[in-house]
Formats: sequence, structure tokens, C-alpha cells
Amino acid sequence: MHSRFFWRLYVTYFSLVVITAGAIGFLTDRQFERALNLRVEGELLKEGAALVPGSRSVLLEGDRARAQSMVEEVSRSTGTRVTIVLPDGSVLADSSEDPARMGNHGDRPEIRRALAEGTGMVRRFSETTQTDRVYFATLVRDNGTPLGVVRTSETLANIGAQRAAMRSQVIRGAGIGVLLALGIGLFVVGRFTAPIEKMTEVSESLRRGEYDARVRFKRTDELGRLGANLNQLGRELSDRISGLGRQQAQLRAFLGAMQEGVVAIDVRDRVVFSNAMGRRMLHLDPGEHDLALVQMPGGVLDVLAEVRESGTRTHSEITQTIDDEDIVLDVRGAPFEAAEESGVVLVLYDITSVRRLERVRTDFVANVSHELKTPLTSIRGYIETLLDGAIHDDEYNVRFLEKSHAQVNRLTTLVSDLLSLARIESTALTSEPEPVDLREIITESVTYRRDHLLAKQLELEVDLPDEPLLTEGEAEGMRQIIDNLLDNAINYTPAEREISIRLTAENYDAVLRIEDTGIGIPEEALGRIFERFYRVDKGRSREVGGTGLGLSIVRNLVQRMQGTVSVESEVGVGTTFTVILPRADEPVVISESEPLD
Repeated sequence: MHSRFFWRLYVTYFSLVVITAGAIGFLTDRQFERALNLRVEGELLKEGAALVPGSRSVLLEGDRARAQSMVEEVSRSTGTRVTIVLPDGSVLADSSEDPARMGNHGDRPEIRRALAEGTGMVRRFSETTQTDRVYFATLVRDNGTPLGVVRTSETLANIGAQRAAMRSQVIRGAGIGVLLALGIGLFVVGRFTAPIEKMTEVSESLRRGEYDARVRFKRTDELGRLGANLNQLGRELSDRISGLGRQQAQLRAFLGAMQEGVVAIDVRDRVVFSNAMGRRMLHLDPGEHDLALVQMPGGVLDVLAEVRESGTRTHSEITQTIDDEDIVLDVRGAPFEAAEESGVVLVLYDITSVRRLERVRTDFVANVSHELKTPLTSIRGYIETLLDGAIHDDEYNVRFLEKSHAQVNRLTTLVSDLLSLARIESTALTSEPEPVDLREIITESVTYRRDHLLAKQLELEVDLPDEPLLTEGEAEGMRQIIDNLLDNAINYTPAEREISIRLTAENYDAVLRIEDTGIGIPEEALGRIFERFYRVDKGRSREVGGTGLGLSIVRNLVQRMQGTVSVESEVGVGTTFTVILPRADEPVVISESEPLD
């Protein structure tokens, strides 16, 4: 199936061939007609000249019969009509008609011209024969005296027949030539248009993104060079598109891995690009592109409007709720122009953790200041009282010194806990994990607190496995975890009640449960007890010497050892702390801790 271009070109070629053949046929016909007329006229001229001597003889004799016989004989031999006309126009003899029935021919144009000029040739319709004929008349003289006119004529029908036969041959030959030319034209036009059609298909394939399409023909002419250039263009285009694709994939990978959100918005309020974090921060669906359909925070729209109005960079800090959590975003906007696109690019930074750390640091400083200020104030009061004279009062001096000593111990414990917490949360800590037998740590901790247990008449139940239960971690860290949890159980359990410690191996974990029957923790406080300086009952905590940092230390240490800690409690019934740590037969890497609330 050939293309429209093939048929356009072939129809043009066909038209040129037909027009050329027609023009050549027409010119040939005209030339043949002219040559035929000249031949007929020449023959009539020779025949007329040949008849002059005989005509002069019969005209001088006036022998009508002899004249009639002569013209008939000449007509039989030449096929030409011969007529002898007297100067007065009467017909002496005629080879085709009876002269007696023929009218006067003195008014015939060829006769008048011959009488006047000596010869005359005319093409006209014959009234006698009722045919179109060509006439040639010659004046016959004798010593300058006109004797008559001898006339020869040829019917134009004979000329037309010859012309028609010649025209038929010309048409037949032209037809054969046209058919041959059209057949050759099919081959030539096809050979010319086939490469063009192929190159058109290749260019369409390249336009559709099929960059491996190539021209497969081999030619050395201009079409061959054009095909080679098209192939080279395809290779270069494929290389460039591949390079752009790799760059775009890398760029999208980089932007997709960014923790910052990136959103580009054009002048028509359409989202032309957004990475995953940007869509999450602004609640954008992957298929949404129209800003009018997106419920963006007002602060983001304000930044967008300000950048468009000023044409400069700007930023603002907003609070956005994502997954029921308040997120603080630093939104920075800048204008951009790329190719025919222009608009605003927004970069969103999640600074929630920064603001949280600032708040935690502020609260921590305030809490530490408060915790330090209280015992220092008490110590200063006791010392001032002693300096004012109470030192000589045997009833108060020892008691004031004992109270000062208790406050100093409290300060020492607080500073020690702060140093421990700082060490645990330090990102520079690079302690290597080591196998630790939890049974030994628990036994040591219980032994150390036996006097305290006896003083409060508490019953302690210890359930430990028969075989060593090893975990990967820090021995000192394990000791702090158990000491803090056991101290809390002792401090917040009234006298003559029970405390239990159970250590079990469950799958690949070591599970430690410390359960007391103490005062319990209100449900609303369970989510905060691991915060630094948080106390459920501040008065009782200070009474038992608590710093409010113990459980925070426990949580940080457990997380550093890739474990978890949880609490269950009921007011007036008791509290159970559960610590789950990986066993030593599973490789564990102690992570660098992050600051926690």
C-alpha cells in the first residue's frame, strides 16, 4: 500500500507524460497534415504542368472529343480529376462529370486567379461533386494568347483518410509509449518514494519515543545521506534521552530521599513537581495537580503569594497537623524559571524535633534549676540558722547538720543521675556490647538492698532460671536498669507487702518483670512517667529521695540495648515494669541514643 506522497508524485508524473505525449501527437499530426498538403499541392502542380502541352494542342484544335479522351486517360493514371475550361468559363472537358451539364466555371476562384496570375490554388467545396476539394489551375497560352485553363483537383477526403490513418498510428504509438512510461514511472517513483516513506516512519517512531528505530536501506545519493543523518540523529537522541532519563531518575531519587519537602507550583496554580515528603507535608495526592483542589495550609499560601508579589525569596514558620500530630514546618519559597515554565518552588523543613528539643532543653534547665535550688535553699537556711547561734544549741545543732547532710546526699544523687543521663545520651559514647548474665546482676542488686527490704518488712520473691541467661549489653547499664526499677518498687510499696522479680527466656528475648503491690500509678500519668523530672506525687518523691530521672535513665539504657520497656499499673493495687532485651545468641548493636523526653 503506497503512501499519499507516492500517489501525488505518480499522478504528477502521469500528467506530465500524458501532456507531453498529447503535445507531441498534436504537433506530429499538424506537421503530417502540412506535409500531406504540400505533397498533394506539389503533385497537382506537376500534373498541371505536364498537361499544358497536350491541353494547348486540343485547345488550338477545338476538338472536344479528343480533349475529353485526354483528361479521362490522365485521371485514370493519376487518380486526379482534370478539367479544361475555356477563357469564357465554359467547360471543354472534365474527367469526372459531363461537361454539357456543368455550369460556367468563369466565376470559380482558381479559374479567375489562373486567368489573372497564370496559376491559382484554392480549397473549397465543389458544387458539382458535392465534396471538399483542393484545386490547382494553370493558364494555357499560345504565343501569349490565353487559350484556356487546365485544372487538376484532389478530394480532401483522400487527404483526410491518409491523415486519419497517420493519426491512428501516432495515437497507437503514443499510447504504447505512455504505457511504457507509466510502468517505468511506477518503478522510478516507487524507488524514489520508498526511502522517503521509510524515513517518515522512522521520524514518526522517534517522535513517539521509539528511539531504536533506524533506516535500513543503503544508498549513496542524497536520500542515502539523509537516511544516514536520520540514523545518526536517532542515536544521538537516544543517548541524550537516556542521559536525561538517568539524570531525571537520579534527581527524583535524590529529591525522594530528602527529608525536606519540595513542591514546585507554576503560574497557573498547578503542581508541576513534588517529592514524597512534600506531598505528605501538604496532604497532596500523587494524582492531584490543581492547587485549587488542594487544601493547603494558609501559611503556605501566604508564602506563595508573597513570593509571587515580591519576586524574591521568603520563608515562614507554620504548624501543620499530620496524622493527628502537630508538625512545625519552616516553609521557604523562591521563584524559578525553566524553559517555558515559571512559578514558585517551596522547600518545607520539618523542624518539629528542633522545637521539641528547644522546649525540652528549656524545661530541663528549669527543672534542674528547681531541683538544685530546693536543697541548696534548705542547706543555706540551716547553715544561716547555725551561724546565727543555733550551733551552740545542743537541741538543734545536730538535727540541722543531719538535715543539711541529707540535702547534700540528695544533691549528690541528683548530680550523679544527671551525669549518668548525660553519659547515656552522649552521641560520642562508643561502648562495645558484651555478654552479661542477668542472673548475677539481679542477685547483686537484691543482696545490696536486703537491709532496706528488711527495714520495711517487705517480702521479696525472686524467680530466676537455673541456667545463665545472657544478653548483649553493658554490665553497668544493666545494673542501673535493675537498681532503678527495684528502688522504685521498694520506695513506693508500703511496709509488709510483696515485691516479685521474674526473669524468663522467651524465644530470642530475655524478659524481666518487676512487680510490686504498692500505691500504683494513675492511668493518665502512665504515658509520662519516663519523662525527665516527671513525678506522679512530687511530695512523696522528695520524701523518698527520688530525683525524677531514674525511669528516664531506664528507658534510654533499654533502648540503647535494642530492647523495650513497658509499664502496667493500677492505683492501690500495684505496678509491673517489663523489660525485654535480646539474648546473646542473637547479634545486637548498641545504637547511639537520641535525646528523649
